[in-house]
Amino acid sequence: MKIKGKDTSTGNNALTFFVWADMHFGYNQQFGERDLRWQAIRQMNKLAGWPYPKGIGGCVETPSLILVCGDFIDGGSDGERNFAYYQNSLRQTDLPSYEAMGNHDIQYQNAIDYFNNRYGNLYYSFNHQGVHFVALCQTFDQAENVEALNGKQIEWLAKDLAALKEKTPVVIFAHDDPDRLPNAKDLYAVISKSNVILTFSGHYHGQNSRESCAHTWHGIKVVTTGHVRNHPIDRIFGRYFLVVRIMKEEILVAPWRWDLEEWACRQGDVVGPEHVVIK
Repeated sequence: MKIKGKDTSTGNNALTFFVWADMHFGYNQQFGERDLRWQAIRQMNKLAGWPYPKGIGGCVETPSLILVCGDFIDGGSDGERNFAYYQNSLRQTDLPSYEAMGNHDIQYQNAIDYFNNRYGNLYYSFNHQGVHFVALCQTFDQAENVEALNGKQIEWLAKDLAALKEKTPVVIFAHDDPDRLPNAKDLYAVISKSNVILTFSGHYHGQNSRESCAHTWHGIKVVTTGHVRNHPIDRIFGRYFLVVRIMKEEILVAPWRWDLEEWACRQGDVVGPEHVVIK
């Protein structure tokens, strides 16, 4: 996906990073390279220098971080063990990971403690190479439908964005799409005052994004990544993570099929998301 029309200045260099979600560490956990999540990380470690899909040109630049859009650990009774599996996976890459809470993660006190100790809260922001990243913390009902963001978090977000220099590019990531929030209009009233260039989310394991991984919400690109799990309910077309490149006047988002070790481009009989060009 290429996006033009908004100031996405990151200085002289491209900012490249990965986005993944719904890894559910602990589910059908395997050791080492037998585990498909380890295999996905191994592919991240080797993607630098690999050519982008035809029609885009160039190669993947050296990535600098990983965004995690929630459900990085699985639901169940053994939260300590599942979280240990996730932390062990972080040792397999030198890239720093920044997480957003998912409906499974927030069940565990140790995951909550991890956020509070590392980020100071369950929602937070940070700056990297000229881009301001914001991680939102969403809650979900028993049917796994996203609930409204509370007023305290929206108030914090308004202050956080108001402190930025004009035209600073902003990337928001959370577990579910921002336009699905019951109070999405309240969120948009806040972020519309800033230069939000992208939002990232997961939660649906790619099931709502068969032909494209992105849609537009009030002019903002809402991008959904797939899953990194092999559960009977998980669809084949959701088996991807995202490679993102932000340049001064262009953004590229390309889904990578971790199960096939190649770019997602409607392989076989299964319709799946692929990169799209939006001018």
